[in-house]
Amino acid sequence: PDGMLNAQSIIKKWPEYKETSLISLPNLSRYLNINSLSIKHEGDRFGLGTFKALGGRYAIEQLLKNGDLQKGDTVTCATDGNHGRGVAWAAKNLGLKAVVYMPSHVSLERSDYIERLGATVIRINGNYEDALKECTNQSNKQKWVLISDTATNEDVSVPRLIMNSYSIIAEEALNQMGS
Repeated sequence: PDGMLNAQSIIKKWPEYKETSLISLPNLSRYLNINSLSIKHEGDRFGLGTFKALGGRYAIEQLLKNGDLQKGDTVTCATDGNHGRGVAWAAKNLGLKAVVYMPSHVSLERSDYIERLGATVIRINGNYEDALKECTNQSNKQKWVLISDTATNEDVSVPRLIMNSYSIIAEEALNQMGS
């Protein structure tokens, strides 16, 4: 809980932070025969169309704060699209370089978007796990900092930071529902 509360406190201080909308779905709730149903609309989060911008930015900021990253360093990740978008955006805004690994089957639209954010995109034949494996190998070889949202047996610290940042979505929703 302390990690989540810390993440929420820090994220609320970001200049571009604002709560995303909670949208009520009364027709669907009637159809499902439940009292109410609402969804969070994360499409407006930082103009990136994904809640995953929270995780990459928060994790990278914490690594910078702790001295595990320096301005000008390279961060890397594997993605099918959204996590890479968030990491590329964070790197651009925090003075870092980003290398993003993607499976080759992912749409060019997704990789182009990440490249427009300043990241280098490397497409890998295979699936997400293949992209993550190559990303991890190159990260170790090149001394890049891996910003993975997937926990491994070796290290869960960055994925934990990322997951803590996502707790702000639930906190926002609870506040918006008046809980």
